[in-house]
Amino acid sequence: MKTSRLSRHETVTGPARLRGEAQHGFPPERRDMHAIFYAAGPGWRRGVRLGPVRHVDLALTLAAVGLPAPKDTTGKVVAGALDR
Repeated sequence: MKTSRLSRHETVTGPARLRGEAQHGFPPERRDMHAIFYAAGPGWRRGVRLGPVRHVDLALTLAAVGLPAPKDTTGKVVAGALDR
């Protein structure tokens, strides 16, 4: 199997890599690769601290407060984020 070296400690393997598809390159469970998500304004709960938010859930969550949603989106609305 073909592998790609990411760092001294990690490699990516698998069918996606063999097909040449783009990948993030790091396992999502790595805490040092997590991003920060802040949201404020109409429709958002004030003062709430959410647990980890998956990127695939952002499109539908943003659509729930009035932004257009892509037609082919996956995921779900982030629980506890909205003022409803």
